[in-house]
Amino acid sequence: RRLWGRDIESYGQLYNEIDVALVPLKESIFSKCKSELKIVEAGRMKKAVICSNLTPYKEWIKDGVNGYLIKPERNHIDWYTRMRKLIMNPNLAKDMGGALHETIKENFDMDKWNIVRAELYKSLL
Repeated sequence: RRLWGRDIESYGQLYNEIDVALVPLKESIFSKCKSELKIVEAGRMKKAVICSNLTPYKEWIKDGVNGYLIKPERNHIDWYTRMRKLIMNPNLAKDMGGALHETIKENFDMDKWNIVRAELYKSLL
């Protein structure tokens, strides 16, 4: 089903209505400038992802472990195959979501980075 956009205050609630986040990206110069925000959001909510095998996603997704990466030249076939696999195996989707959550927690933890930032500031003083 189609999930319609929401305002900025309730946007994150969309993740409560999905099991898998589809994160397609077209290969372009503009796309290379995008952030990994979509997979960070999905990971924080323990949702599996199927995303394009492009920067900024390929640096964080281990194909078949914490999500699926789709090569641009195999778009239609692989998107369908991976979606079907996760639909038919809900426990796999849950496991991938958990694995992505761990990846995100480990690499995007603000408390951890605040400690690093504080140490840097102390060293500059």
